[in-house]
Amino acid sequence: MEFDQLTSSIAQLCRLDL
Repeated sequence: MEFDQLTSSIAQLCRLDL
């Protein structure tokens, strides 16, 4: 599913934000 990719992208963005 594309949900996994979306979650991964969001997780990476959140990490970059932190």
